[in-house]
Amino acid sequence: MDRGNFESGAEPQLPGVALHTPVEEDSFFLELDPPTGPPVVDIPLSIPSGLGTRVLPILEHLPVLVMAMDLDQGMRVVFWNRECEILTGFPAADVLGDAAALERLYPDPAYRARKLADCREMAPNFRHLEWTLTTQSGEKRRVSWFSFQGVSSGSGHQELWCVGLDVTARSESDR
Repeated sequence: MDRGNFESGAEPQLPGVALHTPVEEDSFFLELDPPTGPPVVDIPLSIPSGLGTRVLPILEHLPVLVMAMDLDQGMRVVFWNRECEILTGFPAADVLGDAAALERLYPDPAYRARKLADCREMAPNFRHLEWTLTTQSGEKRRVSWFSFQGVSSGSGHQELWCVGLDVTARSESDR
C-alpha cells in the first residue's frame, strides 16, 4: 500500500500490529496484519486534526484495545473503544472521565503506582508494556500495550493513546 512519505519502523512489537512512524510529526499509520496474507486494516491517522469524525469511529471498532488518557487531567480515560468494553466488561460510560477507572482496572495500589510510573517514564512512545488488569467479573487479563502521545484538538490537553492486545493465553502458555 502506498504510504506516501511514511517510513516503516522496526518489525512489529505486537503480533499482527505495526505502527508506522511518520516523517511528518502529525500523522502515522496503524496497520493490523494477520500472520499471513495482506494487511486487514491500514489506517492513516492524523493528530490532532484527523482524530475527529473521520477516525474515531474506526478506532471504536478495531479488533484491538484502544484507549486514551488525558495527561493534563490526572490520567483520566478520554477514549475507550468497544474491544476495551468486551475484554474488561466495563462499558465506556463507566470509564470515561472517571477518576477511579484505573483503580477498578488495577485495584492493587502498589502495582498501579508502579505501572503508572513505568508508563510516565517511557511515554510518549512505549512498546510492549505489559499490564495485568482486573475485569469487571474479577478475572485477570494480561495486556501488552504500546502508545503514542498527541494533543487533543478539542481541549488542547496532552493525551496518551494506547493500543493493546490481550496476551493472556501467551502468558499462560509461557508458564
